[in-house]
Amino acid sequence: TVKLSDTKNIVIIGDSFIALELCGWLTTGLNEKKSISVVMRSKIPMARIFGKRIGRALQKIHENNGAKFYSQANVIKLINENNYVKSIQLSTGELISCDLIIVAIGSEICNELYKNSPIEMTHDGFIKVNQRLETSMEHVLAVGDISKYPLKVFDLDNINCQHWQMACSTGHQAADTILHYYLGQKQDDSYSLKTDFYTVPIFWTTQNNKITIRYAGYTNDPENVIIHGDLDNEFKFIAYYIIDDYVRAVAQSKYEPLSSEIAEIFYYKQDIRREDIENDMYGYRKYLNKI
Repeated sequence: TVKLSDTKNIVIIGDSFIALELCGWLTTGLNEKKSISVVMRSKIPMARIFGKRIGRALQKIHENNGAKFYSQANVIKLINENNYVKSIQLSTGELISCDLIIVAIGSEICNELYKNSPIEMTHDGFIKVNQRLETSMEHVLAVGDISKYPLKVFDLDNINCQHWQMACSTGHQAADTILHYYLGQKQDDSYSLKTDFYTVPIFWTTQNNKITIRYAGYTNDPENVIIHGDLDNEFKFIAYYIIDDYVRAVAQSKYEPLSSEIAEIFYYKQDIRREDIENDMYGYRKYLNKI
């Protein structure tokens, strides 16, 4: 067993939420004698979620606190001494000294259980469900990261958002579906008023124990973004993610409760247009009066 207090060189593998949150805690919560290295396959951390500009700014924040990033690199070898890791070798040829490795590389779908079952799957291995989280097999429901579901708030199908809030929300919906089915069977069909899955995806992440980014909505194109504020110094900003000239997601730091207000607008299906917020970061607020 290795004690954190006894380590001097720590390597984090991955650039996931957990990886960078750990990086922030380790660089701001420990003494200056420790070195923190982040090894990642991507070129810019978190770019696939927030876009390149915010990803670069996040990396700079961690680097200013002492972390070192090794981008577009894989670990190809662990080098040990007396059964303790002492260094790692990267695909780039670099050698990093370490006495503790933290792996935070995400997860893969475990779908062996239902691969050959009657349950309909998507081409990429998720379970396809309807608006009540029901699968193609009667009385079988699927929730959480394993499922793809309609996101009615944006009229989208086959969406998979791997946020804890979405896992909880799909669980609530499944319970509601089961409850209404049970009540309908016990009393009469007219009593079984099935409800549809309806929510706005939200999440947040705290970096360096000081900076929190709050996010609401959904986009698969984080580069189509309008950013107001200061990424380089204060890291105080609001980012509007655009799809077909409409705002479909928002990320913000130090502008509370902006993301909550926009999530409310999304929930009531009010469309914020690009032109509303392009030159006025608070241009969305006129829609609050309509809900």
